[in-house]
Amino acid sequence: RMLGLAMTIRGLHIPVIAMVNGWCMGGGHELALWCDIVIASDDAVLGQTGAKVGACPTVGATQYLPRIVGEGRALDMLMTGRAVDATEAKLIGLADRLVPAGQALEAAVGLAEQMASFPQLAMLSDRASTIAQWDYTEAEAIDREIEGAKPAFEEQFQSGASRFVGGVGRH
Repeated sequence: RMLGLAMTIRGLHIPVIAMVNGWCMGGGHELALWCDIVIASDDAVLGQTGAKVGACPTVGATQYLPRIVGEGRALDMLMTGRAVDATEAKLIGLADRLVPAGQALEAAVGLAEQMASFPQLAMLSDRASTIAQWDYTEAEAIDREIEGAKPAFEEQFQSGASRFVGGVGRH
C-alpha cells in the first residue's frame, strides 16, 4: 500500500509538499522522499533506522535517498540506521525549509497557497521536466525541457515579462 501511495505522489501533476513535525522514520520518511518540497519543524528527526532491526526499505529509500543526499550519506544512513536532526536534514537536502516546532503545517499551507497563485503552466512544466529528467540522457532531458516549456512560454511568458518590467517580482 505504501509503495502505491508513493508512486501516486510522484505521478501527480501538481506539487506535493511534505510537512514533518517530530520523528519521521522508515516508511513515513520514504513518503517524504517522494514529495517535491519538505518543510520540517526544527525539532524534526528523519531517517531509515531499519538496519538496527533487520528491516529493509520497500518504498524507494534506496533509490531516492542517494539521489537527494548523495550515495555516501545515503549508505551511512541506510547501513547504520543513523537518523539526522532537522539542521543536518536541511544541510544535506532532506528538508528544504525549517520552521519553528509546531509551525510546519501552517508553513506548508502558506506555501501551497503561494504556489497556487503562480502561473500554473510554467510551474507544472518545470515540475514535470525535473521529475522526468532521471529517465533520459542529459541531451534528451534538455530537449524535453524545451518542448515542455513551449506552452508556458507561448501562453504566460509575455504577460509575466510585462509584469516584471512593471516592477512585480523584482528584488
